[in-house]
Amino acid sequence: MSLSFAATVFSQPNFQGQAMLVGVGTNDRYNPISADQLKGQSVYGTIRSVDLFGSANAESNLILFGNDDYSGAFFQMSDARSAGASLWNTTGHAGSMLLVASKKPGKSETRISFREQFLTQWDTFLDDKLSGTQASRVGDPTLTWEMFPANISYLNPGLTYLKIYQPLHISMPWYWPDYSASMTYHIYLYIDGNHHLRGWGARWECWVEGGAKNGKIHDSLDPQVAAGLSALQDKVNAQFQLLDLLGPLSDVYYLPGNQVTDVATGSAIGHTTDDITIVVEH
Repeated sequence: MSLSFAATVFSQPNFQGQAMLVGVGTNDRYNPISADQLKGQSVYGTIRSVDLFGSANAESNLILFGNDDYSGAFFQMSDARSAGASLWNTTGHAGSMLLVASKKPGKSETRISFREQFLTQWDTFLDDKLSGTQASRVGDPTLTWEMFPANISYLNPGLTYLKIYQPLHISMPWYWPDYSASMTYHIYLYIDGNHHLRGWGARWECWVEGGAKNGKIHDSLDPQVAAGLSALQDKVNAQFQLLDLLGPLSDVYYLPGNQVTDVATGSAIGHTTDDITIVVEH
């Protein structure tokens, strides 16, 4: 199989110890390496150095995550060189790993910060939806991703999603204590038949803390959250219509953190709850 790039990860510094060879095919965007795969190669939690082999087929990005589900603190190594190797020593626990091929030959990219693009719109959208109800927004949402989700209802483990998590406060009559709650939405982005970027509301979830009024709050809040998914989808698609001016789009993918400015050859660190970069290929 032809590869966009390859890498070898090692369990010890200076490219020693147990080794695992990984890569991304030329027709692929991602190669997710799960916790089970890392455990099978005896490098789970112990990746201490990386040999990253670039090529002319793509910019190479290898990302180590602190959690087992491609989330949490991350350390990214990138190589924009057309050939050769980049050698890295690493520290910290690696529970999962993601390889991403970016900047493929003959393609242009437009990069968008999920947080910068949607935070203000979300706050206005949600405050309007909750106006006149017992529920109110607690602070700003967490705007992140859900990559190749395992065991999450209604989500495809082979796909990638944007995730919005919002804490809520439920005000009760004076003789009952107030409740904490939250709402979560998952949005799937795709390129439609007209080569435009569009979003689909894939999943909603509502959580309410336990108590005597848990069920009654769910009865009131769940329909509002469910109906909000369709409204959010419309809001997202209205926002993305501006990208139609770029002309025909060929793909959309994600990078962790704010990488509106390309790392090229270098490294990036952060947390997947800081931001997500939406990359549109055209």
